[in-house]
Amino acid sequence: MRIVWFSRKKGGPDTDNIVKPILDELDGIIYRTDAQIKQCLATRIDQTKPYAISDRNVPDDLYRSLVDLISSSHSDILFVEVGKLTSQEVVFGEIDRSGI
Repeated sequence: MRIVWFSRKKGGPDTDNIVKPILDELDGIIYRTDAQIKQCLATRIDQTKPYAISDRNVPDDLYRSLVDLISSSHSDILFVEVGKLTSQEVVFGEIDRSGI
């Protein structure tokens, strides 16, 4: 599962505090129980700073919709992707080049 929160405003809940309510709401709808979740990646994108998105693994229509939403005047956009885990690869090292 991938949760991406695009935000234009300062403050608000921490990224870890938005994950649990989302997982709880999807319980019984997307999966039988949240015990089935084997991987969850959550990211908060500060839209007031430079960022990049890629269309590498996203269908064109979904990518276009996401770009349109991000370009809109909404202060917060939440993208949740649910799918089958295809590997158990773990990559260690630098998360990004910007630091913390």
